[in-house]
Amino acid sequence: MKPSSHPWARLVLFFFAAVLLGTGQAHAKRGFKLITTGTSISDLGAVKPEFLDEVKVPSGPTLGHIGFKYDYFGLFWLDLWNWDGAYCVFNGDDYAPVEKQEAARLAGMEESKLGKPLNYRFPLGLDILLALGLLKFVPRLIASRKQKAGGLSGGAGSMPPWTPPAAQVPPAVPQTDPGAAPPVPPPLPPEQG
Repeated sequence: MKPSSHPWARLVLFFFAAVLLGTGQAHAKRGFKLITTGTSISDLGAVKPEFLDEVKVPSGPTLGHIGFKYDYFGLFWLDLWNWDGAYCVFNGDDYAPVEKQEAARLAGMEESKLGKPLNYRFPLGLDILLALGLLKFVPRLIASRKQKAGGLSGGAGSMPPWTPPAAQVPPAVPQTDPGAAPPVPPPLPPEQG
């Protein structure tokens, strides 16, 4: 299979496929945009029933879920960078910040078991860009190391493994006339006695 002569062709096809596959979800959640920014809340679990009275807003709904709120920047609804992460209690778009100890208590778990969402630690868009970069540069790095290792040994070891060995050429036989006398052999060395 011949490698592509246009290295950006794969990248363009990948983004085109991503746009087609995610358009419905993007419209419903954040709208179709090339560059996306905003605030997102990842749901970490429900508030235990015995603590629901503590998270009730006087003139609004009960904030019955524990979440992790963060700001994001991305392309095509894929987060490239996240910042300002904090624990909160929320219901829909309404939220109130809480400390990690308080969030763990409201969830009824130990503070050490209450983690941050994976998408906050490793944004999906950044992961894709890093993977594409690795696919581009790791083969080059491996090839350059093989070339250096082969160049140091010298001789036949420096030849790439896919190159066939040189063909052996038989010595040329002089053409003679079929009716001519055979060539005279060289004289023998004198005998020593």
